[in-house]
Amino acid sequence: EDGLAWVKLNNKFGFVNRTGKLVIPAEYEAVSNFVKGVAGVRKDGKVGYLDTKGNVAVPLVFEDGKEFLDEYAAVKTNGKWGFANLKGKGKLVIPAEYDEVGRFSEDRCFVKKDGKVGCINRKGEIVIPYRYDDAFEYKNGVAMVKLDELFGYVDREGKELLPPVYTAIGTYFNNRAVAKVPGTGFTVIPVK
Repeated sequence: EDGLAWVKLNNKFGFVNRTGKLVIPAEYEAVSNFVKGVAGVRKDGKVGYLDTKGNVAVPLVFEDGKEFLDEYAAVKTNGKWGFANLKGKGKLVIPAEYDEVGRFSEDRCFVKKDGKVGCINRKGEIVIPYRYDDAFEYKNGVAMVKLDELFGYVDREGKELLPPVYTAIGTYFNNRAVAKVPGTGFTVIPVK
């Protein structure tokens, strides 16, 4: 994206343009692809973000970071994950208090704290309490959740559309899901 590709020279990373000219020096330990005009970079063990001209868009102050897929990027500081805002030059807009984070989809993000997964909105407010073992991104207002090795579906507000009682579950479609009830085969389950 943005006409730049990363390149590795002498064990360091930089970026070249479409003609192969080095436009951002190869001085980074690791880099990500450009997404929405910024790329994550690691230098001297710290992570930050550059714009396509090589200017620092977000200072290199984080332990780790994920791509800016929209205005937020997950960043790690003091051993915990939170979310930084690109427009705020990396200011934390959701505090770094999570053990693990997913990415925002449909204005929701699953986060893990103290071994359990819950869900927050873009303000950092908890919309689904920490109770699941795992969860997967929202698609069409529905997300798969996992509890005690069993699967189910929740809506954006946390209402269990299908409780996590199935050993396997397929794609949610047209208010139905293919699911496997323990000890039986797969069946189509209507979702309320």
